[in-house]
Amino acid sequence: MIIDKIEHLREYALTKRQCGLIRDFIREAGLNMPPEGRYELDGDKLFALVQCYETREKSVGKMESHKAHLDLQYMMDGEELVYLNFSDELQVMEDQTPKEDFVFYRTPDESIGAKLKTGMFMLMYPWDAHLPCCQINGTSPVKKIVFKIRLDETE
Repeated sequence: MIIDKIEHLREYALTKRQCGLIRDFIREAGLNMPPEGRYELDGDKLFALVQCYETREKSVGKMESHKAHLDLQYMMDGEELVYLNFSDELQVMEDQTPKEDFVFYRTPDESIGAKLKTGMFMLMYPWDAHLPCCQINGTSPVKKIVFKIRLDETE
């Protein structure tokens, strides 16, 4: 997993084209936030999920990972806690791959908690189980864009 500010995106294992498409989408969203939903940036190779929600208690969420996509979560506005674990150390509860590209795990008692704030991103790999959308000090509104990057397209 990688946690960083969006201006450092080019330093990581993404192509120049992917970085450009992601930065362009974020720039446009900053000018005029699109409605919630899925936006194709490069077909099924790269797409964005615009999400607006209230953060929640950790106990409400599910620890998840993805096998076919990198998961780049960018915080447009707000902040949340994301709990992280290595997927090979967790008990699988439900495997929805390959159709839905989700694996859900029993949420462990202990996890690393990382704060995702406005202007930051987290890049999760298939071995990075994560439980996003968690509240810090009570519920708060969040605007986030999750970019799904097909793994075979990063090489």
